[in-house]
Amino acid sequence: MITKFEIFEKLKFPLFSKKEKEPQVGDFIVASGWENRNDDLPTEVKEFASNNIGQILIIRKREWLKYVVKYEDVPENLIGGFMYRLLSTGLHQDPVVCLLDMENILYWSKNKEDAEVYLNALKYNL
Repeated sequence: MITKFEIFEKLKFPLFSKKEKEPQVGDFIVASGWENRNDDLPTEVKEFASNNIGQILIIRKREWLKYVVKYEDVPENLIGGFMYRLLSTGLHQDPVVCLLDMENILYWSKNKEDAEVYLNALKYNL
């Protein structure tokens, strides 16, 4: 039985906040829109990022991939794919970050729970 549906209906949050037209440092995100990316980020990393909640660590000004997003609980076999994207971030000590553009961010929220509810709604077509 899916209990998240009821919670999702109670939240009634908009797809994007009216106050903030772009995500901010610390926001939790749901990623998507990989078909428009012309880079060699591994498919497995894209799938992991699309099915998990990330958190914005840094916003790099004047960069194409300006959002540095951290993911937790990354499987060992995917860490190498995330580490590949670290070269220009300077975050070599943190191997579970991904560089994203606004086109790759489907939803964001200050609250992780809201992002989890949104992601679950996507997974179950609610």
